[in-house]
Amino acid sequence: METTQSQPASLLVIGQNLQFRTLATQLDTASINGFLKCCSSQQSTLAVTNCHWRCWKSSPALQPLSTLSSSNMVDYFLSLNVASSKNLADRARNFFHKHGISTWMCTDIEGGDTYRDQILGNVRDAKVFLIFLNEKWAQSQECTFEYNYAMRKRLVKEKPVIMPLVTESFDLEKYAHVDALMANCQGLFFSNCATEEDAFKKIVESLQNVVPYQAEAPAPKPAPKVARLSDSESKELEIVTRSLDSNGPQILPSGKWQGFFVDHRVLRGHSAGSKWLIDVNITFFDLNTFTGTGIDDIGPFTFTNGFVNGTSVQFVKDYGTHRVLYEGQVMGVQMVGRWKLEPNPDISGEWAMWPIS
Repeated sequence: METTQSQPASLLVIGQNLQFRTLATQLDTASINGFLKCCSSQQSTLAVTNCHWRCWKSSPALQPLSTLSSSNMVDYFLSLNVASSKNLADRARNFFHKHGISTWMCTDIEGGDTYRDQILGNVRDAKVFLIFLNEKWAQSQECTFEYNYAMRKRLVKEKPVIMPLVTESFDLEKYAHVDALMANCQGLFFSNCATEEDAFKKIVESLQNVVPYQAEAPAPKPAPKVARLSDSESKELEIVTRSLDSNGPQILPSGKWQGFFVDHRVLRGHSAGSKWLIDVNITFFDLNTFTGTGIDDIGPFTFTNGFVNGTSVQFVKDYGTHRVLYEGQVMGVQMVGRWKLEPNPDISGEWAMWPIS
């Protein structure tokens, strides 16, 4: 938590958001590799969502197949920048289909329906969210939108498992969401594979506990699955969608927000890297200032000195007994970044928040 004792650690414990606290208390605590730190490593598991968390089982490598399987799910959702990656994705899905694995990507969209509903419906239902990660993907608002939605579903529903395939060399730390993705998801670098087919084989082998594959059993290409969002999901996504469609400055919505902060110390009986849920009411006075009041597992707090400057955001979280400086970036209507304890900035961690109303 954001308190005073310091102890280095490399494990992250994922939790559940407020709507799932009852479920979270019934699940075993699981630890997975560190958060927002290991771009040089290929191990991790994922995060960019909301505040206050209880511990739960979430490592893709350890997740039992029984919690993810459903005959109604597409196996792999392929997330890509079509202009730069479609040819590679087509070859990959041909390989996957040969091994009995079904796939869906945005070029499978059927006419007559809203494209975002179909995309997000299939993200929600997929067992695996496979990213063809290059700089064009990193720069795409729509790809980031898909990824954030997949991550949110992963945290609250235990699926889909998220796996990036890095297809080109670029500065991963240049983009906050890519840095977080690579730090928290088990990924694969195309440059580390002998051939294209070797990369595809490594993907299916690393995911075989989630989606079993057949050695060489050709299967017909699955028809695109028509998936739609529920009314509650559509309402949940309305604010975020509006931010993508806006041509002017995005006005962040006042009201209830949720999120989390991550502390990498062992404190109060909780494992290093635990996530702690936050509930907060935020009031935005204009395009760049805000305050907030809320509570987390440490206690009640206020947000002071809240300021948004373009895509940068900062504020002070004041518990009365101590203060924590939060700095980060605005991504659509989500905020993500790092916190540090005052007056000891060596004690720090990650955080993320988004609106729920």
